[in-house]
This record gives sequence, C-alpha cells and structure tokens, in this order.
Amino acid sequence: MSSPLIYVVDDDPSTARMVAVGLKKAGYRAEFFVAPTQALERITDGGPRPGLLVTDYEMPEMTGVELIQHCRAGLPGLKTIVMSGAWTGESPREPLARPNALLHKPFSHRQLLDVVTRVLADAAPSGSMQPPDPTNSPSV
Repeated sequence: MSSPLIYVVDDDPSTARMVAVGLKKAGYRAEFFVAPTQALERITDGGPRPGLLVTDYEMPEMTGVELIQHCRAGLPGLKTIVMSGAWTGESPREPLARPNALLHKPFSHRQLLDVVTRVLADAAPSGSMQPPDPTNSPSV
C-alpha cells in the first residue's frame, strides 16, 4: 500500500519546499503550496486527495486552523498538523478546526518525521489534538 499524499502549506516558499522535500526523501508523497487558497483549489478541482495536511499557522490569507476547517468540510477524515513558532495550540471550539498535532518551529527533520508518523498511525478521530511531547523540543 502506498503512503498517503501529504499537502504542505506555508507562505514561506523555502519552508514549504524544505518540508515537502524532507517528506519525499523519507518515502512519503508530498505536494507543497505557498498559499492556503492553492491547496483548497487543488482539493476542490478534483485533484488528488491528501491523507494529511501539514500547514503553517500564521499566513496572510487565513490561519492554518481556518484552512483545516475549510479542508475538512470536504474531507472530514483529513488528519492535520499545524506548524508554528507562535501558536500555543489552544484548541479551537469547532471540532473540524482542531489539528491532530502541533509542531513547534523551528523543528528538526527527525521531529517532523516523528510527528507525521505518529499522526498517520493514530487511530484517533481527526480533530482530536494530541498534546505536544515535551521531550520532543526543537534542537535548533
């Protein structure tokens, strides 16, 4: 069975590219977008459906949490990870907007892969955010 497609969304092109390339090198299928609307358009225009969305929190067009909510309106089982250097992970009231995990920036390649592996393996329903692992603090 092939790995699920992962959409990476970050308004910083170098971060979006770096995360997607790192995931590809680890054997995952990944596409990156530098605007949340690009990812939404790809989903709604009949493009390949992602099994995981990895998104930045703070972006000009909408927050990562808002993007999650929009994506889950059409893909209710979509698993999600929010990357952020500022967001503390307070859980949104709307269950469709809750990410499965929070990845604090900056993070290492190993931390990215650990969180992706855990979220993809987790049978918990989408929208039930796992608390960050305090032993998994950034090494950079």
